[in-house]
Amino acid sequence: MKKSYEKNLRLQAARSKRSGYLHIPKTGGSGIGQFLNKLTQTIGAEKVPTKFNHPWTVEHILQQFPEISIHVVIRDPVERMVSGFLSRMRMGRPRRNHIWNTPEAISFSFFSEPQQLLRALVSDDERLKSAALFAYAGIRHLRWNYVYYFQSPDYVDRIEKNIGVVREIDDTDAFLGEICSVCNVEPAMADKLYSKVHVSKVSPRSITSVMDEDEIARVKAALEPEYAIYRQLQAIARRQSAA
Repeated sequence: MKKSYEKNLRLQAARSKRSGYLHIPKTGGSGIGQFLNKLTQTIGAEKVPTKFNHPWTVEHILQQFPEISIHVVIRDPVERMVSGFLSRMRMGRPRRNHIWNTPEAISFSFFSEPQQLLRALVSDDERLKSAALFAYAGIRHLRWNYVYYFQSPDYVDRIEKNIGVVREIDDTDAFLGEICSVCNVEPAMADKLYSKVHVSKVSPRSITSVMDEDEIARVKAALEPEYAIYRQLQAIARRQSAA
């Protein structure tokens, strides 16, 4: 097991291993993580889901805990990508201070705005497209994407029994209420313990709104492996909401 995984588990040794929260970047996970910490202080650790940090994949989690239910918050891939670009461009500040690694430094010397990267991904210019693909693989919040975590729609099908609560980022309040239910506490507890940690001054939707519909459609087509998994997770979320 990677040392980062061991440390992640060691810090949460008393938390439930029947239930886990996987923090996909730019889905509100910092606030959710703080909520889980407060919930632990309130009701004790044994009922509270273990929080799995960014580097974990679903496959790695299931290798360690085959019976676990994994809860996730999801977000549109393009919006998540824009938010991830902006977050890493500012090195996670003001809340974090994680300096760029070498691929990130190279990527941000080439692309200073997320829409530049999005357009380059579907460019006919081979130099631009190569730079965009390098950035997509090198900027950590972009590399940690749905394909990284869930591999493929077929894999999601195979492990669906291990998928717990799924909600869109806009439904975070409902997600937290469901997590409270998983922990056998009143959903109203979420209102008392949860607060957003950081809201960017720049909305991803404001970035994509300056691109025309054809550009966005081509970007989404280029990210189809991401969208295929996202749609499948959306379908799971809809079924859960309807139940």
